[in-house]
Formats: sequence, structure tokens, C-alpha cells
Amino acid sequence: MSDNPYVKRYPSPTGAHAVVTVDNEVKMSHWISEPTLVDANDNALLDFGSSWSADRVTWLDGTRVEIAMRHYPGDRDAVVTIDVAAREVSLPDGRAMGFDAFRTWLR
Repeated sequence: MSDNPYVKRYPSPTGAHAVVTVDNEVKMSHWISEPTLVDANDNALLDFGSSWSADRVTWLDGTRVEIAMRHYPGDRDAVVTIDVAAREVSLPDGRAMGFDAFRTWLR
């Protein structure tokens, strides 16, 4: 666990994965919590980039996590479900895509 107050760790129930957020001031008094999905060794599995903020992280079980997120400067938001075992992300409209396609969607 980091002693850095700007870093928060949301471990899966099994401890095999976590969502790590880093609070970042993107503009004077405008903060976002940049999420990254990592494995137990802190290797990044899915980096959301520096324009997305995780407002809520909820593990549904040992391999599925729901993240309520918003894009800065505020033109998009979504609640996505990530299945780490399948390496798949489900979007609010029902579409599912692999991690690579999701990285493209994030742009």
C-alpha cells in the first residue's frame, strides 16, 4: 500500500488484480483520478490514459470490476465492466470489446 495520499488501490477480492488510481490536478482546482488496471505484481494490464477519471470502482467478483468514469474536460462519461479473465470490456450500450479496442475507444 502506498503512503502517497494521491494514490488509491482498489484490490480485487482475490488480490490477483487491482485498480490503482492516481489523483492528478489537470488544471487549477480541477482534479481527476487516473485509473490503471494492474496484476498482483503491479504490471499494467489496462491504462486508461491521462484524460479519464475513475469516480467509482466496484469489484463484482474476483475477475470483474465496474468503473464509473468520466472524460476530462467532461465531454463523455460511462460505466464500464471489465472482465480481467476474458480481457474484455463491456460498454453501457451492450458492446463488448477486447483491451486493445477499448484503448482506441478511450481516445
